Amino acid sequence: MTNLLIASVGGQGGLTLSRVIASAALKEGKRVIVGETLGMSQRGGSVHVYIRLGERAYSPLFSPGEADIVLGLEPVETLRALKYIGKHTLVVLNTRPIHTITTLLGLEAYSSIEEVIGRIKNRSKKVLAVNSYEECVKLNFPKGVNMHVLGVAVGITGVLRPETIKAAIRELLKYPQKNLEIFERGLALGKEISRSIMG
Repeated sequence: MTNLLIASVGGQGGLTLSRVIASAALKEGKRVIVGETLGMSQRGGSVHVYIRLGERAYSPLFSPGEADIVLGLEPVETLRALKYIGKHTLVVLNTRPIHTITTLLGLEAYSSIEEVIGRIKNRSKKVLAVNSYEECVKLNFPKGVNMHVLGVAVGITGVLRPETIKAAIRELLKYPQKNLEIFERGLALGKEISRSIMG
């Protein structure tokens, strides 16, 4: 059983990311259950998606501390998912913040990225902070953050096969070539990190 959590804000492609993951899992013959919690997703609100892969997957939600992988597309949204992070959770965190209307108006303080990372590291030592947005801008496709973060996580964990993810990207996404290129970038980074960890 593998428990994944996607933490994002509306407009970042968190729901699209969940569809790609679910499609890839089904292509591999894996049982997959997906659940979503949405907060004004069209207006930059919280979008958290819970995904369970495995034969014992009967409900999409899992208990606090039980996430195996957290794909954090936005720092503070990842922090909002803190209770699901345990000491063995891999957290792949895109470091670029997206301010909401409340923070822009000064009604709510936005935590610094250092504070966010520090608090997450108090829960798990397997925290990888990457500027996926910057990598996507280099390829002139800033909307690809979700695929870059997924690539990094797959490169490290092998939770799904790259080939099935690529097939899902081709079938489901509007700009498959750009998304494939960005996924490959993330995958290469994840594999490089995995090799450095192993030895």
